[in-house]
Amino acid sequence: MKAENFNQRFSREKPISVLVGTLCAQVIFAFIISKLNIPDNVLTHFMYLPIFTAALVFDYRIGILSGIIAELLIDVFNPSPFGLTETHQIQASLLRAIYFSSAGLVIGLLKNIIAPKTNHEAESTPISKNYSLSSWEDFCEQVMNDLNSNQIMKFRFILIEVSNQNDLLASFGMDSIKKLNDEIILTVRRNFKNYQLLQIRLNTFGLVLFEIRQDIKKLSTLLEEPIIINGIPLYCEISMGEASYPEGGQSTEEILKNGFLALNEAKKHQKPYQQYHSGLSNAEIPVLLGQFQNAIRNNEVDFHYQPIVHANGEVCSLEALVRWNHPVKGLIPPDHFITDLEFTRIANILTYYSLETNIGRMEKIYRTGFNLDIAINISITNLFQVDFADRVIDLIHKHHFPAHHLELEITERGFLANDLQCIKNLQTLIREGVKISIDDFGVGFTSISNFQNKDISAIKIDKSFVDDIHINKNNQTIIEGIIAIAKSSHIAVIAEGIEKKLEKEKLLELGVDCLQGYYISKPLDFKTILKWLSKQSSTYPQTKK
Repeated sequence: MKAENFNQRFSREKPISVLVGTLCAQVIFAFIISKLNIPDNVLTHFMYLPIFTAALVFDYRIGILSGIIAELLIDVFNPSPFGLTETHQIQASLLRAIYFSSAGLVIGLLKNIIAPKTNHEAESTPISKNYSLSSWEDFCEQVMNDLNSNQIMKFRFILIEVSNQNDLLASFGMDSIKKLNDEIILTVRRNFKNYQLLQIRLNTFGLVLFEIRQDIKKLSTLLEEPIIINGIPLYCEISMGEASYPEGGQSTEEILKNGFLALNEAKKHQKPYQQYHSGLSNAEIPVLLGQFQNAIRNNEVDFHYQPIVHANGEVCSLEALVRWNHPVKGLIPPDHFITDLEFTRIANILTYYSLETNIGRMEKIYRTGFNLDIAINISITNLFQVDFADRVIDLIHKHHFPAHHLELEITERGFLANDLQCIKNLQTLIREGVKISIDDFGVGFTSISNFQNKDISAIKIDKSFVDDIHINKNNQTIIEGIIAIAKSSHIAVIAEGIEKKLEKEKLLELGVDCLQGYYISKPLDFKTILKWLSKQSSTYPQTKK
């Protein structure tokens, strides 16, 4: 503690001590110069040195002070430099004081202008206080010169990202991040040769290997081990994407872009490493997402409806499925944009638009006498919104819609989200009477604990289990188990993606409650689904109220 207090006091007092030392040095300097019997005009020019030093070390204010002191020192050590009259001496002293002070002012102001730019450049790559890394811009200039002069013919470029650095920064602070980056840099230095390491952004390095036969994958293995920082083992989620010259791009800009494509692919699929290939190019997605909000405003986004039927064939529900009629590209399949849209805030816009549109349309369906549920897909992004449940309930009240006829489908990822806001939204909706079902059950996040939740109204068995179920014994066993547990928990089981009569018959034999798929009906636009329902009502009059 004493050492710490001393260091803090020293860092505060250091500027004053340097100032006093600078001014004392100026006095000594003037005294020594005056004893050298040099011409008066040379003495005057020498006095600019301490003035410039003071202005650069401190600022323009100390530069002005040093200029005034310089004139006083000349008057003390060389009182009659030019043998002038007293009046002329005073005038000469004033002029020198003005010149000296002006010099201190100008140098100090120039320092204030230049220093922030220098500081900004230093702060733009806040990697490490111990290691200086090249910037991307410097590398581009260097490598283009080398390529043009044929000094290098090819190289490997690997982006290395600490994907969980935001979590580490929030938990341990910037100092730990700098030390963490130091360890990563040291690991690279120990294991690679003939390389260059660049700073791309705070959590991303660029590793350039000029000796291309080096094993980059061993780096991810090395960094899988926790790194000890301040006595704490920290786990780094390292992702790497490679785009090399010339295969991965013909310019540095293209190589960087393709490197990030590979990096994003690695992160998307939880892989430690991904090499760029042409199949990764997906520049269309950001463009489509940028157009989507206008598409909603321009009524390019609509919904088709796929019926869900009971085991006896009676229609029980309609699922609203989004369709985008692009003015140039035509009909864009949902799987071309929904996956990327789901984890953006645009998902909220789509969900509210879907609820408003489809609840309004179901109002018309009820007026024609049909007693059906409407199933609408929502995203986990929606559940994180503070006002989501309230907005849904407001829409229900606005359209005088029976809450128990609204079914919100969410993936298991969303239902298992351990977030207080998600849980609060779900509980509020369920209290209102809204049904909650789990979509794509059995894929990725399946948990037996879901069956303990009495608030789930239904689960939808994913199409991957339904395909060729009549001949796939393993999937038959899985679905039998799911149905048995669901029925004991009073949860309905819906099989989706049915395309064959034999699939339907086997699923009914296994005991599913409801069926959905192209074998029943493909998704239909609103006008067509009304006609389809009218035909069904003649066969199953109980569908009507």
